[in-house]
Amino acid sequence: MLVEEFIDGPEYSVECVAYDGRIEVVAVTDKLTTGAPHFVEIGHSQPAAISPEAYQTLVATAIAGARALGIDWAGIHAEIRLSSVGPRVMEIAGRFGGGYINSHLVPLSTGIDLPQVAVLLALGEKPDLRVRHNHGAAMRFLTAIPGVVTRISGLNTAHKLPGVCVAEVYVKPDDRVQPLIDGSRRVGHVICDGDNAAVAVARAEIALKTIQIQTTVNFEG
Repeated sequence: MLVEEFIDGPEYSVECVAYDGRIEVVAVTDKLTTGAPHFVEIGHSQPAAISPEAYQTLVATAIAGARALGIDWAGIHAEIRLSSVGPRVMEIAGRFGGGYINSHLVPLSTGIDLPQVAVLLALGEKPDLRVRHNHGAAMRFLTAIPGVVTRISGLNTAHKLPGVCVAEVYVKPDDRVQPLIDGSRRVGHVICDGDNAAVAVARAEIALKTIQIQTTVNFEG
């Protein structure tokens, strides 16, 4: 039996770059999950819709955690919940964030090319972290009712919607969709940009609803 403390409150991630003894924050990300009991991540958006006080708390917590681990010359991805008893670190590591945070959202929202930054850090070179623009970026993962995929529709339409940068489905007819208990069970994603995070999120939600993945229960297993 594994017994762990439950941490309540909304979850965010802080994306940082450490080099030459410095830690610079490049973005704070809103994280959307399925909630209890599995808390599977189904969406991210930048910049996070939080108060200046919450922003400072998240940033200070992430930097303190990274310094405690001695992370340098690396990306930093810190996942933090603002719980009823204060900020709590859920995860922190010397890597850039997954879930298209590194590859798409940060470049879309700030203009900072984090994949290029990762290469420079590996070479021991100081990266250019100047913000080129302040836009909104959002991604949403597609989910489907467990069963066998019978039909996929709306993907081509989603590609043509305003602000849609990426729309992808991972499954095809006759594939089996498993219950959503971890990230490997997600079936696609959309990525959108906008003038701000709210616009990007709204566009991502529209694109998400446009793509329909129909399933039916296969009683033969």
